[in-house]
Amino acid sequence: MRIHRSVSLCLALFSPAIAFAQDVIQPGEAARKGAEEAAQAAEPHYNAYDAPADESITVPGRRMLEEEERIGTYKQPRWTARRRFPTTRVYVAPKGQFAVEYWLRSTSSLEDFSRADAKKYRSIYEIEMGLGHRLQLDLYLTAEQAGHGPIEVAKESIELRYALADWGEIWANPTLYFEYGREGGGAQFAEAKLLFGGEIASGLHAGLNLVLEHVLSDDETNEYKVTGGLSKTLVDKEFSIGAEVEVEFVDVKDSRFDFVEKKYVAGPSISWQPDKHMHLLWTPLFGIAQEKTDDGDESTVIWQNWIVVGWNY
Repeated sequence: MRIHRSVSLCLALFSPAIAFAQDVIQPGEAARKGAEEAAQAAEPHYNAYDAPADESITVPGRRMLEEEERIGTYKQPRWTARRRFPTTRVYVAPKGQFAVEYWLRSTSSLEDFSRADAKKYRSIYEIEMGLGHRLQLDLYLTAEQAGHGPIEVAKESIELRYALADWGEIWANPTLYFEYGREGGGAQFAEAKLLFGGEIASGLHAGLNLVLEHVLSDDETNEYKVTGGLSKTLVDKEFSIGAEVEVEFVDVKDSRFDFVEKKYVAGPSISWQPDKHMHLLWTPLFGIAQEKTDDGDESTVIWQNWIVVGWNY
């Protein structure tokens, strides 16, 4: 009887404490529940080609290709989530997108095509990030090689891109581009671009860039450039062909607009997306490069070959 009374007394004394302990969430349990709630509330991440289309946006009288469906925060067409042209940029990467790219550009004189020392190579390694708020950040490392000579680091740079509005709210979707970098010899440079892009018709996409690059020391070289691209979709989300053009002029601080170099090139463009992550671009450009000499402009017929391989996450 005494044992029974003792047990009853203990239960009476400690039952409030036991009930309180059952109601208290332990620190580890609280952290676990917090992580689960945060994961549920977080915005899901999609590869751009997998992102769900915004069904509220349609084009009257036209069946929209899948690559022209509007996706993401900025209601941009799916095709703008990947690079379409090596020479011409269009808009910004969707929020949360991360991509890596490798570029190889070879420049050859067609008059001395068989000579190895007449060829120049440029490799570009790029990381691309969609930051949200219509911002995009890119990091570049560039290496160059002349003929069979050594491969040398030529420059490194950082780029910030800002779209002025969501897609379609302003004609040609203007986007501001600023790049700052250092060359291998120590010179610093800044580059500004104004990007335009849009859809001319179903499956017909275009881009245009106005470019000014300025070297901040030595001869303070200015490079003025206009690039443009046109692309026609043959297989939705997979394959397109088109054309690109590039015009470039270079001057120095002591003789502005008395151009020491000129370049005019154009050629076909091929874009292939073998799966939802990967894109491949090939653009061979042909034209004339001119260099100012004491005897006048010296012209060379050139072939500039672009190959781009990219992987989107």
